[in-house]
Amino acid sequence: ARKWMARMSLRERIAQLVMAPVYGDSPNARSREYREYLSLVAGLKVGGLVVLNRVRDGAAQRAEPHAAAAFLNRMQRLAKTPLIVAGDFERGASMRMLHTTAFPYAMAFGAAGDLDSTRALGRATAREARAMGIQWIFAPDADVNNNPDNPIINLRSFGADPQAVAAHVQAFIEGAHSDPRNFVLVTAKHFPGHGDTDVDSHLDLPHLGASRERLEQVELVPFRAAIAAGVDAIMTAHIAAPALESKGEPATLSKSVLSGLLREELKFNGLIVTDALDMQAVAKLHAPGETCVRALEAGADLLLAPADPKECVRAVAAAV
Repeated sequence: ARKWMARMSLRERIAQLVMAPVYGDSPNARSREYREYLSLVAGLKVGGLVVLNRVRDGAAQRAEPHAAAAFLNRMQRLAKTPLIVAGDFERGASMRMLHTTAFPYAMAFGAAGDLDSTRALGRATAREARAMGIQWIFAPDADVNNNPDNPIINLRSFGADPQAVAAHVQAFIEGAHSDPRNFVLVTAKHFPGHGDTDVDSHLDLPHLGASRERLEQVELVPFRAAIAAGVDAIMTAHIAAPALESKGEPATLSKSVLSGLLREELKFNGLIVTDALDMQAVAKLHAPGETCVRALEAGADLLLAPADPKECVRAVAAAV
């Protein structure tokens, strides 16, 4: 790995920290969209891709698995360095893909109280993800959904009881890691906890007004459990948490949250990945390149879906 890195330019090494969005379809090689992917993968040399869904008339359009796998294979052939590919498969691959095993939302698993079912969800998610060329799962959701007005987490959480959420988070991780032939990276999200909020972070910056003592008793419980279970990655939350960050920056851009709390206090030594940086909770605060710089300075390892990947690489190179 060191020899490989030594052959990369500074900008190529920075680009390895960027994950660009794709949509699970396979655009024509002569299309403008395909040329943009070519520019990101073969030109900029991004480190990874995240499979999202297109939204039409307010509804997500799930992708066709064969088209997604064929497109990802094509991108891998174009990449100088192998791409890591991620998917938001919180309720299995069915969250993003047609013709896959249809699972309910996490809250249904929490209501059933059957940890073996949650382990089975983890196993199935890993198997179906790897079959499509996806190696990194942005799940399980470790948020404690104790705010009934939450517009963005709600059913995605295992529930309102911190201990129960922690148990299901651990079970999902165990299931996803249980088959060495279909091993995936798994991700607890959204740190330090997006459950007690009433604003959609895709649209604006939510505030988590809980005290540090309450955070220890509620929000941090599932994340501690995830770390103990060997979670590979933790995704940041685009939320303001005054008890943890006095300067008003969202957790994603906060050194006290990512380096202080997560790394030093909770002793997490895996990957820290940002939530999507094109979400308005952070995109409204700084220019796209500045957002990338601040996330890395805070302690993030991977920059997910920056609003302008090329400007992101340019800004980080200038900061270096």
